Amino acid sequence: MRKSKAFKPTVAALAVAALSGASVVAIASFDEKEGALGATPPKVAAASAAELWRTPEVAPKAADPSTWTLPIRAYQVNGNDVHRTLLSAAQAKKAAACLDRFGVAAPFTAPQSWAEAAPAAHAGPKNGMDVRYGDHDLAKVSAYGYGWPDDAQAAPQGARSLGADAELSPEAELALYGPGGRTGKAAARTAAAPTVNGKAVPAAGCAGETDQALVGRTRTPGVLDTSEDAITKLERRSWDSMLTDPRTLAVFAKWSSCMKTKGFDYKDPWAANDDPRWAASAGRSPEAIATATADVTCRNAFAVSETMHTVESDWQQRLLKENPKVAADARGYTQRVMAQVDATLGR
Repeated sequence: MRKSKAFKPTVAALAVAALSGASVVAIASFDEKEGALGATPPKVAAASAAELWRTPEVAPKAADPSTWTLPIRAYQVNGNDVHRTLLSAAQAKKAAACLDRFGVAAPFTAPQSWAEAAPAAHAGPKNGMDVRYGDHDLAKVSAYGYGWPDDAQAAPQGARSLGADAELSPEAELALYGPGGRTGKAAARTAAAPTVNGKAVPAAGCAGETDQALVGRTRTPGVLDTSEDAITKLERRSWDSMLTDPRTLAVFAKWSSCMKTKGFDYKDPWAANDDPRWAASAGRSPEAIATATADVTCRNAFAVSETMHTVESDWQQRLLKENPKVAADARGYTQRVMAQVDATLGR
């Protein structure tokens, strides 16, 4: 079934989330041409590691939403698949080096370069943009409906790191998270100055030390940086505005009429995708497959995803122009963080 209507992760949270508990939202890479506040498009860390690892599409492929982007992606770290993945790798590398000082083996994989950070291909969505506007691949829905192959539910290779179910020795947990534990809320340990193998542990452990080095502060689990929180709110507004924009409503009406000619009665694509009848089969029942096949056929006939993308891009450009301080703060934060990431991964 659809991984995300707008802001739920579609790619497994990487080391940045595992190390700090920071919330993430999924989406795609950055295209300078769409990131403009005015006539001159902003650049986020010129020739950054992100650009080397995954060059933004100059001419996105119409039939492949995974090559599309949105203006606000240029202003985000956690909201940008490439930036978030590279930050995750840098977090893991620094945290592993910190743990090594305490004689503790890192209980996660630590990429040593931007190239090693790239997740291997897997059977699920290529990135957040791939399914932001719903299914589009007729071959996929003809086989799996609104669902995905079983192996698509697992995190891609390279995206696995520390998780809530990780088995940590007391020493590893203390070194990694400090006396507060992985949630930051555990009761303080009895030792006034906790140590591991005779060395004093940082107040927030290696995870906190890593955060401080890369993002300039020790983050609260589940809380975004202030500038990222503000730009994410603009993103949510752009999504909501897109859904009620006359252009979107008009194309939804065309889609709905097309579906009726095929024997299906839904007011919009989300109603079809989120039909509660699909829950028991994870969207892969014969009925779901038939519905999804008609859905994508009608989507493609009337360029539903393309229209949604165009409308949302328009709204994001408008909101960025109307909120220059939010945009400038978020851009500055992204530049600072990605500069540290590039330096850590050997750019």
